[in-house]
Amino acid sequence: MQIENLRHPSGQIIPMLVDEAGLPIVGPNEWSLSRYQRSENTLRRNLSELSILYGWATNMGIDIEDRITSGRGFSEAEISGSLVPELRRDQSHRRVVKAAVSPHVQAQRIATCATYLRWMSDAVIALTPHIGQREALKGSKDRLLKFLGDAMPSNLRRPKPAQDRLLSEAQRNFLIAELVKTDEQSGSALKLAIRKRDRVAIILMLICGLRIGELLGMKVEDIRFGSLTTVLVQRRPMDADDPRIHRPLVKRQSRTLWLDAKFAAIVGDYILQSREVLLAKVREDTEYLIVSDEGAPLSISRMFRICTGLVLKFPDKLPPKLSPHSLRHSFSSDLERSLRESGVEEDRRRRHLALLRGDSSLESQNVYVAAEIDEEAKRALLANQRKAIEHAEVLNEKLPF
Repeated sequence: MQIENLRHPSGQIIPMLVDEAGLPIVGPNEWSLSRYQRSENTLRRNLSELSILYGWATNMGIDIEDRITSGRGFSEAEISGSLVPELRRDQSHRRVVKAAVSPHVQAQRIATCATYLRWMSDAVIALTPHIGQREALKGSKDRLLKFLGDAMPSNLRRPKPAQDRLLSEAQRNFLIAELVKTDEQSGSALKLAIRKRDRVAIILMLICGLRIGELLGMKVEDIRFGSLTTVLVQRRPMDADDPRIHRPLVKRQSRTLWLDAKFAAIVGDYILQSREVLLAKVREDTEYLIVSDEGAPLSISRMFRICTGLVLKFPDKLPPKLSPHSLRHSFSSDLERSLRESGVEEDRRRRHLALLRGDSSLESQNVYVAAEIDEEAKRALLANQRKAIEHAEVLNEKLPF
């Protein structure tokens, strides 16, 4: 089984799960199409998780649709003793395979299978005319969902932002200073334009907290210059003319962000000068803000390489795993610290973070609030230790021996 991508005339990429013969597997694809409003990456991940379910069923000689429609359901031994271990197993084809995937991946796989099987069961129950049969099907569904619910990992915790990827205050200050300093005029006009393009991309992620999809999906018209320059993060319909294979998406809330005059000048210079140099090679202009060396919309993989290039250029100044994700995480951590130092109470800090990050859930901000509380506790501990040492040194100086 594998996932094939179909391109709709509207430009939307529709992932489809196909069997070894290349034929679509009806159930998973029908369920996926019913969730078309979700992002392309989410649908692809869901289908990859269901491919494990259907691969297990094939190996076990089980017809999933027949088990659901007939009301036979699944036994606890089949779910807990066979399917769940398969969902926990590393399905990658890497040379070194882990014994098991992380608890979060396990939970995602189990949840996707449970949601799909519930959807299939509900569809069958809705078409069953007799009350007795409906009750039997409901009982079979409830047992199945209980087996899957009991298999959920018990050690799930919200992961903290990886500390080896976050920028320290010194690293952040160095990077910003490097980005805003006067440009070196050495090299060709194209190389200078590329450097300015790179710094605008990094600035918008580090200073405004943009996701990589939000940055690469942004258009020139989204930068509104004036006495107070604003950056518009907007959700748009799928662009049929976007040539990128993996197209960036704005998956969260639209929002308007302010841009400091110094950074606004850097972005304006890029749009008026450097971006035009990059577009000189293409016949048709593009509306996208960040473009490649060849004038096409910049790809996601290229943006990751820009971060890698910064690490190679400044290996002693930046974290080794710098990425677009770590730039956004660093923005969130810095913003949480600034709000805390300004005396903003915890609940309002969550609301500020959610608003500026484009999140709809306040709970998703807990990771940054908890991380800053942890750092504050550590700083207090070290300060207390330094205070104890200073008192001991003063006391020793006063002793007669």
